[in-house]
Amino acid sequence: MAFLSARHEVPARREKFQDLTGHIDNDRDRRVVEVLCEQQLIHLNKMRHQALDEATLATDVAIFNKYALKVIPRVYPALFVKDLVSVQPIPLPNAKVFYKDFARDPSGTPLHTKAAFNRAYANRGAELSPVPKIKMALTSADIVATGKALQYEFSVELDQDLMAYHGISADPELGAEAAQEIQREIEYDIVNTLLTGAGAGNVNWKATPDIAGDSVSTMAQEAYNKTIFHAIIDARNLVFKQRYSYPNWLVCSPDFAVRLEKLAGFEYDSSYNPGMLMQGRQFFGTIRNIISIYVDPWFPDPNKAVLGYKGTTDFDVGLVYSPYIPFYSTALFENPNTLGKSRSLLSRQAITMLVPEMYSTITITDSDIS
Repeated sequence: MAFLSARHEVPARREKFQDLTGHIDNDRDRRVVEVLCEQQLIHLNKMRHQALDEATLATDVAIFNKYALKVIPRVYPALFVKDLVSVQPIPLPNAKVFYKDFARDPSGTPLHTKAAFNRAYANRGAELSPVPKIKMALTSADIVATGKALQYEFSVELDQDLMAYHGISADPELGAEAAQEIQREIEYDIVNTLLTGAGAGNVNWKATPDIAGDSVSTMAQEAYNKTIFHAIIDARNLVFKQRYSYPNWLVCSPDFAVRLEKLAGFEYDSSYNPGMLMQGRQFFGTIRNIISIYVDPWFPDPNKAVLGYKGTTDFDVGLVYSPYIPFYSTALFENPNTLGKSRSLLSRQAITMLVPEMYSTITITDSDIS
């Protein structure tokens, strides 16, 4: 299965998909896309053996080349969740995903948890006494891929008019939008899993300060608003105490993000250009260079944020996104009774929470935003 691993460079694979992935700057993202394209080809070859005749085979190949291989390099590098979680493509619908941890040997007690810490474990005993041991525990979890499917339909008249006026066909336009909708739903599912599954704890922050007597003055409120940064520090500390690593990202709604945008020490994404199109979920900026902020316009709860940690390897993470079949497309079907044309897209993947303690949340209480 080494050829289907995105962890290492495979020169033959890179050359094979160069025309499709040459525009992807990030090496890790490019390797993931190469693996997904390879898995699509494997799936296609199985379909080819089941084809009834050469005409069916030619149609299937044309559909695959036109849609799947072009959609994958466009959609997957744009997924913002790849900055938050591990992306581990799977070659089968029932597979395993992995994460690493370190433990004492032979007891198996973890090294990166406060409750199991032993300050004297590495103490040297008498001469020739056994040296204390540690081991790397590569833990796996069984997963099952689930699917998302969309169908789109358009009339012959619409297709003719688009071609006549604008020189474009309705099929690729609707296909691209269907692929983007599937992408949006996958990202929502991942973010919602992070939010609802965060196991390190929650920090509450009140939108208005507790001050007796008269109403809070404008200046006092502005000063108090800055204390939301204290909640971020406290939420980061919840993860740090349990996993020995500080969260390095935060995802929130636009309403939550504007509070952070006004903080001293907030810096916009350095690649931001006022003239560029800013659309969808995206990297927003950083606060004091300690945590990256991602804004999600469709975040499940406008008064919450989720914080988490992603390490430098695929194994140093708490949640895994595992694409299986990125995009399967049916043939374009034309109904002679209605003169309507339709096509369906299918995507299969798994989302698996492995280490809930890598994530914590912040909740804004007494907010008037719902």
